[in-house]
Amino acid sequence: MTPSPTPQDATDQQAAKINFTQRLVTGITLLPIVVLLTFWGGVPTFLLAALVVLVGTLEFYHMEKQRHVQGNTLLGLATAAVVLWAFYIQNSALLVAALLACVVITFVLEQVRQRNPRASVLRVLTTLFGVLYIAIPFGCLLVIRAMSPDGLQWLYVVMFATWGTDTFAYLVGRMLGKTPLAPRLSPSKTLEGAIGGIIAGACLPALILIQMSALTPSAVVVLLIAPFVAVGGDLLESALKRFFSVKDSGIKGLNLFPGHGGVLDRIDALLWVSLFFYGYLALMGKVGF
Repeated sequence: MTPSPTPQDATDQQAAKINFTQRLVTGITLLPIVVLLTFWGGVPTFLLAALVVLVGTLEFYHMEKQRHVQGNTLLGLATAAVVLWAFYIQNSALLVAALLACVVITFVLEQVRQRNPRASVLRVLTTLFGVLYIAIPFGCLLVIRAMSPDGLQWLYVVMFATWGTDTFAYLVGRMLGKTPLAPRLSPSKTLEGAIGGIIAGACLPALILIQMSALTPSAVVVLLIAPFVAVGGDLLESALKRFFSVKDSGIKGLNLFPGHGGVLDRIDALLWVSLFFYGYLALMGKVGF
């Protein structure tokens, strides 16, 4: 006998409908902006990336605060900005210098503050991880966009592989999802949703490569792997949130993506897919930095 719905069930269903509406409106609003700014390339694309990286990095340090291992926020944000700029102008010396300066300055400041080498090293690692986790992948996206002559198309391949996986995993999960995918990390994700996302994440970017006449055997293999990378990136961020004991990465009053949680909740899969495609394009000799 099917149990009667409770008032809490009705409340949860209403909240889910509101969240879905917010996600839909946010997606419809932001997608044209992202497409336009990335189509322009150059400074507009850099400014879009910088906004996302700085807010995402701030969210990461805010999450760390819950476990009392927060990195040096100001130094981390400054380093993330310089690292992104180094990728934009493709200056490897500046990139290395920024990361080394982050390590040295953080350690020195912590030693002056508390004279505890072990705590200072921990602070260095938590500061540096925020930069490596977010700024480096977006730097790779800037390098991909700057490729000639087909950087824009490859950038959209990365986006379609990521957002196709994420969007269809959400939609298929809502409609058909019954089997939990990783209940300890993310109770809302389902196996059915993941399968739908993986199929879409492989097929949608394939349309762009077909239009480019670039759907080579190696590209097909990469497209088949990319959705799994996206799902893995999503689950990793879920694991980070569970470790830091937060529901989502957002900061109150700084919600760029209503209905999607924080910026990190929106770009978690993109971070890893960006690195994955950058590695592939580097192996193919299309990018070098």
